[in-house]
Amino acid sequence: MRILVVLIILFGVCSPQTAVKPTKGEGSSSKSEEAKPYYANGVIYLQARNYEDALKNFKKAIEIDPSYYEAYIGLAKTYIGIRDLMAAESVYNQAIRLEPQNPKAYDGIAGLFADQKNYSEAISYYSQAIAIDSTYAPAYWGRGNIYEKLKQYDLAIQDYNRYMTLKPDEEGVIFAKARILVKLGRGAEAIGELEALKNRFPGDLKVRNTVADAYYDLKMYDKALKEYEFILSKKPDSRTILIKIGDTYTELKRYRDAEESYSKAAQLDTNDVLTRLKLAALYLATRRYNKAKGILTKALKLDPENSYAHLLMGDLYKTYGVINRNARKLKAAQNNWRVAITHYTKAAQDQTFATYARTEIKRCKIYIEKARDELWWKKKGK
Repeated sequence: MRILVVLIILFGVCSPQTAVKPTKGEGSSSKSEEAKPYYANGVIYLQARNYEDALKNFKKAIEIDPSYYEAYIGLAKTYIGIRDLMAAESVYNQAIRLEPQNPKAYDGIAGLFADQKNYSEAISYYSQAIAIDSTYAPAYWGRGNIYEKLKQYDLAIQDYNRYMTLKPDEEGVIFAKARILVKLGRGAEAIGELEALKNRFPGDLKVRNTVADAYYDLKMYDKALKEYEFILSKKPDSRTILIKIGDTYTELKRYRDAEESYSKAAQLDTNDVLTRLKLAALYLATRRYNKAKGILTKALKLDPENSYAHLLMGDLYKTYGVINRNARKLKAAQNNWRVAITHYTKAAQDQTFATYARTEIKRCKIYIEKARDELWWKKKGK
């Protein structure tokens, strides 16, 4: 999906924490009551990503009540937020020593190992969490994700199925399972899972949007389009949905429809650069180069450092160069390729586009050299 490990570890967006029975880790008697306000403040600051104040409050809660298990969990998540993973692991281990039969800290350490792509250790800790509490859903979600990454699809589906029995209305795992089913050539089963979710919540636009995104990611573009159009009928001024419809039409090669959808989205926000870049890419793909140039020029005025805009402008001038070369306008072609190199150089500063941009810079330099040689021979022949 158009779907970071750190955020998942921090807030459990895709797999909300399963409730654990109260234990001594919630603090004891008067100390617990004194520590609770600091813990509550820590949670609020953590959710707001105010890590400095979150650290202070979780540490204060632990100082008051060293048996406050949830404060250790909050403190570890805060260390993850500031990318101090060693400190996070240390705090999780303190929590394990405090309550070895509570699965949360095992799940937390598993997430750390998964983030570092140490999948064997991550699986080990997720499995320990499950052994402690077989109803602890987040561990099945985490372990299933790893099995999916390792292409151990049968094991991934087993974990996802177990998660779904515990959290039947959780959208993310249904899409993850559907994605695997498609990879295994079991598309009909994938569609069945998605449609069942939609049928349970037919009027929920968030669910319909997520189902549409899943169909899009599964390359089932006709189905995705139908869902997006349903949402648009309820929210006709949704720029986001108009863009997604444009993307879907593009994949279906219905370029005129895509252009219309992107144009409507652009009209809703005159300062929207992304939609204009999608239009420019569409114009490039359909060889409407002057239209692409006009859009890109406006986009770069709005956002002069936009890497994708520079990448597309590089593609445009590279193409202009090829057109001029084919028309035997070699000097004009050389100038076009030099402009393309300037734009590709700016795009290459963004790691997302670096490899492609550097490859095209080399290509343009070769084009320039060949044109120079051809001009030299042409001059010598006179």
